[in-house]
Amino acid sequence: MSRLEELISELCPNGVKYKITKDLCTISTGKLNANAMVENGKYNFFTCSQNIYKTNTYSFDGEALLIAGNGYLGQVKYYQGKFDAYQRTYVLMNFKINARFMYHFMLGNLRQYVLKFQKEGSVPYITLKVLENFKIPVPPIEVQDEIVRILDNFTELTEELTEELTEELTDRKKQYEYYRDSLLTFNNNIQSMKLKDIVNICLGLTATPNYVDNGVKFISAKDISKDYLDLSDTKFISEDDYKKASNNAKPRRGDILFTRVGSNLGHPVLVETDEKLCMFVSLGFMRVIDDNIVNNRYLKHWLNSQAFWSQVESKTYGSAKVNLNTGWLNEFNILVPSLEIQERIVNVLDNFEKICNDLKIGLPAEIELRQKQYEYYRDKLLTFNRLN
Repeated sequence: MSRLEELISELCPNGVKYKITKDLCTISTGKLNANAMVENGKYNFFTCSQNIYKTNTYSFDGEALLIAGNGYLGQVKYYQGKFDAYQRTYVLMNFKINARFMYHFMLGNLRQYVLKFQKEGSVPYITLKVLENFKIPVPPIEVQDEIVRILDNFTELTEELTEELTEELTDRKKQYEYYRDSLLTFNNNIQSMKLKDIVNICLGLTATPNYVDNGVKFISAKDISKDYLDLSDTKFISEDDYKKASNNAKPRRGDILFTRVGSNLGHPVLVETDEKLCMFVSLGFMRVIDDNIVNNRYLKHWLNSQAFWSQVESKTYGSAKVNLNTGWLNEFNILVPSLEIQERIVNVLDNFEKICNDLKIGLPAEIELRQKQYEYYRDKLLTFNRLN
Protein backbone atom coordinates (compact mmCIF):
# COMPACT_ATOMS: atom_id res chain seq x y z
CA MET A 1 0.00 0.00 0.00
CA SER A 2 1.36 3.42 -0.97
CA ARG A 3 1.77 6.30 1.45
CA LEU A 4 -1.25 8.05 -0.13
CA GLU A 5 -3.44 4.95 0.16
CA GLU A 6 -2.47 4.63 3.81
CA LEU A 7 -3.41 8.26 4.49
CA ILE A 8 -6.77 7.96 2.72
CA SER A 9 -7.53 4.68 4.48
CA GLU A 10 -6.73 6.25 7.83
CA LEU A 11 -8.08 9.80 7.47
CA CYS A 12 -10.92 9.74 4.92
CA PRO A 13 -11.88 6.14 4.07
CA ASN A 14 -15.50 7.00 3.24
CA GLY A 15 -14.85 10.08 1.11
CA VAL A 16 -14.39 13.83 1.56
CA LYS A 17 -16.51 16.94 1.68
CA TYR A 18 -16.60 19.36 -1.25
CA LYS A 19 -16.52 23.11 -0.65
CA ILE A 20 -17.04 26.06 -2.97
CA THR A 21 -14.11 28.27 -3.97
CA LYS A 22 -15.23 31.37 -2.04
CA ASP A 23 -15.10 29.39 1.23
CA LEU A 24 -11.50 28.31 0.58
CA CYS A 25 -9.80 31.60 -0.41
CA THR A 26 -10.35 35.27 -1.16
CA ILE A 27 -11.19 36.24 -4.73
CA SER A 28 -10.48 39.64 -6.24
CA THR A 29 -9.60 40.98 -9.69
CA GLY A 30 -6.74 42.96 -11.10
CA LYS A 31 -7.22 46.67 -11.83
CA LEU A 32 -4.85 47.26 -14.75
CA ASN A 33 -5.58 47.37 -18.46
CA ALA A 34 -3.33 46.14 -21.28
CA ASN A 35 -1.51 49.48 -21.48
CA ALA A 36 0.25 48.62 -18.21
CA MET A 37 2.53 46.15 -20.00
CA VAL A 38 6.21 47.13 -19.99
CA GLU A 39 8.67 45.19 -22.12
CA ASN A 40 11.38 44.90 -19.46
CA GLY A 41 9.24 45.49 -16.38
CA LYS A 42 10.24 44.41 -12.89
CA TYR A 43 7.16 42.35 -11.97
CA ASN A 44 5.05 39.69 -13.63
CA PHE A 45 1.80 40.97 -15.14
CA PHE A 46 -0.93 38.33 -15.49
CA THR A 47 -3.64 38.75 -18.10
CA CYS A 48 -6.21 36.44 -19.69
CA SER A 49 -3.63 35.39 -22.26
CA GLN A 50 -1.60 32.20 -21.99
CA ASN A 51 1.51 34.40 -21.92
CA ILE A 52 2.91 36.21 -18.90
CA TYR A 53 3.91 39.85 -19.38
CA LYS A 54 5.81 42.43 -17.33
CA THR A 55 4.96 45.69 -15.59
CA ASN A 56 6.67 48.09 -13.18
CA THR A 57 3.97 47.99 -10.48
CA TYR A 58 2.65 45.35 -8.14
CA SER A 59 -0.64 45.20 -6.27
CA PHE A 60 -0.33 41.66 -4.92
CA ASP A 61 2.36 39.88 -2.93
CA GLY A 62 2.07 36.23 -1.91
CA GLU A 63 0.91 32.84 -3.07
CA ALA A 64 -1.83 33.11 -5.68
CA LEU A 65 -3.80 31.41 -8.42
CA LEU A 66 -4.62 33.52 -11.48
CA ILE A 67 -7.81 32.66 -13.38
CA ALA A 68 -8.62 34.01 -16.85
CA GLY A 69 -12.05 35.66 -16.70
CA ASN A 70 -12.19 36.11 -20.48
CA GLY A 71 -9.96 35.21 -23.38
CA TYR A 72 -8.71 31.71 -22.58
CA LEU A 73 -11.55 31.16 -20.10
CA GLY A 74 -10.72 29.18 -16.99
CA GLN A 75 -6.98 29.07 -17.60
CA VAL A 76 -5.14 28.65 -14.28
CA LYS A 77 -1.67 29.87 -13.36
CA TYR A 78 0.16 29.49 -10.05
CA TYR A 79 2.53 32.17 -8.78
CA GLN A 80 4.24 33.21 -5.58
CA GLY A 81 5.73 36.66 -5.11
CA LYS A 82 5.00 40.25 -6.14
CA PHE A 83 2.83 40.70 -9.24
CA ASP A 84 0.02 42.64 -10.85
CA ALA A 85 -3.04 41.58 -12.83
CA TYR A 86 -5.34 42.59 -15.65
CA GLN A 87 -8.85 43.76 -14.76
CA ARG A 88 -10.51 40.58 -16.08
CA THR A 89 -8.09 38.26 -14.28
CA TYR A 90 -9.34 36.73 -11.03
CA VAL A 91 -6.77 36.60 -8.23
CA LEU A 92 -7.19 33.87 -5.60
CA MET A 93 -5.20 34.27 -2.34
CA ASN A 94 -5.32 33.63 1.44
CA PHE A 95 -5.96 29.92 1.09
CA LYS A 96 -7.59 27.62 3.66
CA ILE A 97 -6.38 24.70 1.56
CA ASN A 98 -3.04 23.73 0.02
CA ALA A 99 -2.90 26.19 -2.91
CA ARG A 100 -1.04 23.70 -5.11
CA PHE A 101 -3.78 21.13 -4.42
CA MET A 102 -6.39 23.63 -5.61
CA TYR A 103 -4.18 24.46 -8.60
CA HIS A 104 -3.91 20.84 -9.77
CA PHE A 105 -7.63 20.24 -9.28
CA MET A 106 -8.54 23.39 -11.21
CA LEU A 107 -6.17 22.46 -14.04
CA GLY A 108 -8.19 19.33 -14.65
CA ASN A 109 -11.71 20.61 -13.99
CA LEU A 110 -12.19 24.38 -14.02
CA ARG A 111 -12.15 25.13 -17.76
CA GLN A 112 -14.83 22.54 -18.53
CA TYR A 113 -16.95 23.96 -15.69
CA VAL A 114 -16.70 27.65 -16.68
CA LEU A 115 -17.45 26.99 -20.34
CA LYS A 116 -20.90 25.77 -19.27
CA PHE A 117 -21.64 29.11 -17.60
CA GLN A 118 -19.83 31.62 -19.80
CA LYS A 119 -21.63 34.83 -20.71
CA GLU A 120 -21.76 35.71 -24.39
CA GLY A 121 -20.50 39.05 -25.66
CA SER A 122 -17.91 40.42 -28.05
CA VAL A 123 -15.53 38.40 -25.84
CA PRO A 124 -17.11 35.59 -23.76
CA TYR A 125 -16.52 35.95 -20.01
CA ILE A 126 -17.34 34.40 -16.66
CA THR A 127 -18.84 36.18 -13.66
CA LEU A 128 -17.46 36.22 -10.14
CA LYS A 129 -20.43 34.19 -8.93
CA VAL A 130 -19.59 31.34 -11.32
CA LEU A 131 -16.05 31.14 -9.98
CA GLU A 132 -17.14 31.48 -6.36
CA ASN A 133 -19.39 28.44 -6.64
CA PHE A 134 -16.92 26.04 -8.25
CA LYS A 135 -16.75 22.95 -6.01
CA ILE A 136 -13.45 21.49 -4.82
CA PRO A 137 -12.81 18.31 -2.77
CA VAL A 138 -11.18 19.03 0.57
CA PRO A 139 -9.46 15.94 2.00
CA PRO A 140 -7.35 16.24 5.19
CA ILE A 141 -4.25 18.39 4.75
CA GLU A 142 -1.95 15.35 4.96
CA VAL A 143 -3.70 13.86 1.93
CA GLN A 144 -3.56 17.17 0.08
CA ASP A 145 0.17 17.49 0.71
CA GLU A 146 0.92 13.95 -0.49
CA ILE A 147 -1.10 14.43 -3.70
CA VAL A 148 0.70 17.73 -4.35
CA ARG A 149 4.07 16.03 -3.82
CA ILE A 150 3.23 13.36 -6.41
CA LEU A 151 1.80 15.71 -9.02
CA ASP A 152 4.50 18.35 -8.59
CA ASN A 153 7.06 15.60 -9.13
CA PHE A 154 5.39 14.68 -12.45
CA THR A 155 5.47 18.33 -13.49
CA GLU A 156 9.12 18.74 -12.57
CA LEU A 157 10.15 15.59 -14.46
CA THR A 158 8.29 16.78 -17.58
CA GLU A 159 10.00 20.19 -17.42
CA GLU A 160 13.43 18.57 -17.00
CA LEU A 161 12.80 16.23 -19.92
CA THR A 162 11.66 19.11 -22.13
CA GLU A 163 14.79 21.10 -21.29
CA GLU A 164 17.11 18.14 -21.96
CA LEU A 165 15.52 17.23 -25.29
CA THR A 166 15.45 20.86 -26.40
CA GLU A 167 19.17 21.21 -25.64
CA GLU A 168 19.86 18.02 -27.57
CA LEU A 169 17.93 19.31 -30.57
CA THR A 170 19.76 22.66 -30.43
CA ASP A 171 23.14 20.90 -30.39
CA ARG A 172 22.24 18.69 -33.35
CA LYS A 173 21.00 21.68 -35.36
CA LYS A 174 24.28 23.49 -34.71
CA GLN A 175 26.19 20.43 -35.92
CA TYR A 176 24.08 20.27 -39.06
CA GLU A 177 24.60 23.98 -39.77
CA TYR A 178 28.36 23.69 -39.24
CA TYR A 179 28.77 20.72 -41.59
CA ARG A 180 26.34 22.17 -44.14
CA ASP A 181 28.28 25.42 -44.46
CA SER A 182 31.62 23.58 -44.43
CA LEU A 183 30.58 21.10 -47.12
CA LEU A 184 29.12 23.83 -49.30
CA THR A 185 32.30 25.91 -49.24
CA PHE A 186 34.59 25.05 -52.16
CA ASN A 187 37.86 26.16 -53.70
CA ASN A 188 38.01 28.09 -56.95
CA ASN A 189 38.00 24.96 -59.14
CA ILE A 190 34.23 24.47 -58.74
CA GLN A 191 31.96 25.83 -61.47
CA SER A 192 29.79 28.80 -60.54
CA MET A 193 26.41 29.16 -62.25
CA LYS A 194 23.50 31.58 -62.13
CA LEU A 195 20.44 30.18 -60.42
CA LYS A 196 18.37 30.97 -63.53
CA ASP A 197 20.54 28.58 -65.55
CA ILE A 198 19.75 25.55 -63.40
CA VAL A 199 16.17 26.13 -62.16
CA ASN A 200 12.90 27.71 -63.17
CA ILE A 201 11.49 29.86 -60.35
CA CYS A 202 7.70 30.04 -60.13
CA LEU A 203 5.30 31.90 -57.82
CA GLY A 204 1.81 31.10 -56.56
CA LEU A 205 -1.56 32.73 -57.22
CA THR A 206 -1.76 36.40 -56.31
CA ALA A 207 -5.55 36.39 -55.93
CA THR A 208 -7.26 34.55 -53.07
CA PRO A 209 -9.26 31.72 -54.66
CA ASN A 210 -12.73 30.46 -53.80
CA TYR A 211 -12.31 27.70 -51.23
CA VAL A 212 -14.41 24.53 -51.24
CA ASP A 213 -14.93 21.71 -48.76
CA ASN A 214 -12.99 19.20 -50.81
CA GLY A 215 -10.97 19.20 -54.01
CA VAL A 216 -7.37 20.08 -54.90
CA LYS A 217 -5.16 20.99 -51.94
CA PHE A 218 -4.25 24.67 -51.86
CA ILE A 219 -1.06 25.33 -49.92
CA SER A 220 0.52 28.44 -48.43
CA ALA A 221 3.51 29.35 -46.24
CA LYS A 222 1.93 27.82 -43.12
CA ASP A 223 2.00 24.38 -44.72
CA ILE A 224 5.80 24.35 -44.93
CA SER A 225 6.53 25.89 -41.51
CA LYS A 226 7.96 22.53 -40.45
CA ASP A 227 10.81 20.81 -42.29
CA TYR A 228 8.41 19.03 -44.60
CA LEU A 229 5.26 19.73 -46.60
CA ASP A 230 2.41 19.23 -44.12
CA LEU A 231 -0.83 18.45 -45.98
CA SER A 232 -2.88 17.55 -42.89
CA ASP A 233 -4.69 20.90 -42.60
CA THR A 234 -4.84 22.52 -46.04
CA LYS A 235 -7.57 24.46 -47.77
CA PHE A 236 -9.10 23.24 -51.04
CA ILE A 237 -9.99 24.68 -54.43
CA SER A 238 -12.24 23.12 -57.05
CA GLU A 239 -10.92 20.99 -59.88
CA ASP A 240 -12.15 23.62 -62.36
CA ASP A 241 -10.25 26.42 -60.62
CA TYR A 242 -7.16 24.23 -60.53
CA LYS A 243 -7.35 23.71 -64.29
CA LYS A 244 -7.67 27.48 -64.83
CA ALA A 245 -4.69 28.26 -62.59
CA SER A 246 -1.28 28.97 -64.10
CA ASN A 247 1.19 26.09 -64.17
CA ASN A 248 3.52 28.40 -62.24
CA ALA A 249 1.27 27.82 -59.21
CA LYS A 250 1.28 24.00 -59.50
CA PRO A 251 4.28 22.42 -57.75
CA ARG A 252 4.98 18.73 -58.30
CA ARG A 253 7.20 15.98 -56.93
CA GLY A 254 10.85 17.02 -56.82
CA ASP A 255 10.19 20.77 -56.75
CA ILE A 256 11.60 22.83 -53.89
CA LEU A 257 9.05 25.04 -52.16
CA PHE A 258 10.25 28.16 -50.35
CA THR A 259 8.54 30.88 -48.35
CA ARG A 260 8.70 34.31 -49.96
CA VAL A 261 7.62 36.44 -46.98
CA GLY A 262 7.29 36.36 -43.21
CA SER A 263 9.32 35.15 -40.26
CA ASN A 264 10.12 31.82 -41.96
CA LEU A 265 11.52 33.58 -45.03
CA GLY A 266 13.27 31.34 -47.54
CA HIS A 267 12.54 28.08 -45.71
CA PRO A 268 12.98 25.31 -48.33
CA VAL A 269 10.93 22.10 -48.39
CA LEU A 270 11.01 19.32 -50.96
CA VAL A 271 7.73 18.19 -52.55
CA GLU A 272 7.55 14.42 -52.04
CA THR A 273 4.01 13.66 -53.17
CA ASP A 274 2.27 13.05 -56.49
CA GLU A 275 -0.95 14.74 -55.31
CA LYS A 276 -2.26 17.68 -57.30
CA LEU A 277 -1.29 20.90 -55.55
CA CYS A 278 -1.88 24.59 -56.08
CA MET A 279 -0.20 27.34 -54.08
CA PHE A 280 -0.64 30.91 -52.89
CA VAL A 281 1.81 33.72 -53.65
CA SER A 282 3.34 33.45 -50.15
CA LEU A 283 5.16 30.45 -51.65
CA GLY A 284 7.44 29.98 -54.60
CA PHE A 285 9.04 26.87 -56.00
CA MET A 286 12.23 26.03 -57.85
CA ARG A 287 12.18 23.29 -60.48
CA VAL A 288 15.50 21.86 -61.63
CA ILE A 289 15.92 22.24 -65.39
CA ASP A 290 18.39 19.40 -65.84
CA ASP A 291 18.97 16.84 -63.07
CA ASN A 292 22.19 15.81 -64.83
CA ILE A 293 23.60 19.13 -63.65
CA VAL A 294 22.20 19.61 -60.16
CA ASN A 295 20.68 17.34 -57.52
CA ASN A 296 17.49 18.90 -56.14
CA ARG A 297 18.40 17.86 -52.58
CA TYR A 298 21.79 19.54 -52.98
CA LEU A 299 19.93 22.68 -54.03
CA LYS A 300 17.62 22.42 -51.03
CA HIS A 301 20.56 22.30 -48.58
CA TRP A 302 22.21 25.20 -50.42
CA LEU A 303 19.05 27.30 -49.88
CA ASN A 304 19.60 26.90 -46.13
CA SER A 305 23.29 27.76 -46.26
CA GLN A 306 25.25 30.93 -45.58
CA ALA A 307 26.31 30.87 -49.25
CA PHE A 308 22.67 31.61 -50.16
CA TRP A 309 21.82 33.92 -47.28
CA SER A 310 24.83 36.18 -47.75
CA GLN A 311 23.42 36.98 -51.22
CA VAL A 312 19.93 37.61 -49.76
CA GLU A 313 21.40 39.99 -47.19
CA SER A 314 23.32 41.89 -49.86
CA LYS A 315 20.01 42.60 -51.62
CA THR A 316 17.90 43.36 -48.57
CA TYR A 317 20.28 45.26 -46.26
CA GLY A 318 18.39 48.02 -44.49
CA SER A 319 14.99 46.94 -45.82
CA ALA A 320 12.17 47.12 -43.29
CA LYS A 321 10.17 44.42 -45.05
CA VAL A 322 11.80 41.62 -47.00
CA ASN A 323 10.46 39.26 -49.64
CA LEU A 324 12.36 36.95 -51.95
CA ASN A 325 12.22 38.74 -55.29
CA THR A 326 12.32 36.45 -58.33
CA GLY A 327 14.29 38.97 -60.40
CA TRP A 328 17.32 38.96 -58.15
CA LEU A 329 16.98 35.31 -57.11
CA ASN A 330 17.59 34.43 -60.75
CA GLU A 331 20.92 36.25 -60.64
CA PHE A 332 22.24 34.51 -57.52
CA ASN A 333 25.44 32.51 -57.94
CA ILE A 334 25.64 28.86 -56.87
CA LEU A 335 28.69 26.61 -56.91
CA VAL A 336 27.89 23.38 -58.73
CA PRO A 337 30.36 20.53 -58.19
CA SER A 338 30.07 17.19 -59.97
CA LEU A 339 26.96 15.09 -59.34
CA GLU A 340 29.15 12.59 -57.47
CA ILE A 341 30.31 15.25 -55.02
CA GLN A 342 26.77 16.62 -54.71
CA GLU A 343 25.52 13.13 -53.85
CA ARG A 344 28.14 12.68 -51.12
CA ILE A 345 27.25 16.06 -49.62
CA VAL A 346 23.54 15.25 -49.75
CA ASN A 347 24.05 11.91 -47.98
CA VAL A 348 25.90 13.55 -45.10
CA LEU A 349 23.48 16.46 -44.70
CA ASP A 350 20.35 14.33 -45.13
CA ASN A 351 21.54 12.13 -42.26
CA PHE A 352 22.06 15.14 -40.02
CA GLU A 353 18.69 16.54 -41.02
CA LYS A 354 17.00 13.20 -40.31
CA ILE A 355 18.44 13.19 -36.78
CA CYS A 356 17.14 16.73 -36.22
CA ASN A 357 13.71 15.88 -37.61
CA ASP A 358 13.49 12.69 -35.54
CA LEU A 359 14.21 14.77 -32.46
CA LYS A 360 11.61 17.35 -33.49
CA ILE A 361 9.06 14.57 -33.87
CA GLY A 362 10.22 12.76 -30.74
CA LEU A 363 10.34 15.84 -28.54
CA PRO A 364 6.62 16.78 -28.68
CA ALA A 365 5.64 13.09 -28.65
CA GLU A 366 7.65 12.45 -25.48
CA ILE A 367 6.35 15.60 -23.82
CA GLU A 368 2.77 14.71 -24.79
CA LEU A 369 3.23 11.25 -23.27
CA ARG A 370 4.46 12.78 -19.99
CA GLN A 371 1.56 15.23 -20.03
CA LYS A 372 -0.94 12.41 -20.51
CA GLN A 373 0.65 10.51 -17.62
CA TYR A 374 0.34 13.60 -15.43
CA GLU A 375 -3.32 14.10 -16.44
CA TYR A 376 -4.13 10.44 -15.83
CA TYR A 377 -2.67 10.44 -12.32
CA ARG A 378 -4.06 13.90 -11.58
CA ASP A 379 -7.61 12.81 -12.41
CA LYS A 380 -7.16 9.53 -10.56
CA LEU A 381 -5.67 11.12 -7.43
CA LEU A 382 -8.16 13.98 -7.31
CA THR A 383 -11.30 11.86 -7.59
CA PHE A 384 -12.95 11.22 -4.23
CA ASN A 385 -16.20 9.84 -2.92
CA ARG A 386 -18.34 12.82 -1.98
CA LEU A 387 -19.76 13.01 1.52
CA ASN A 388 -22.05 15.98 0.91
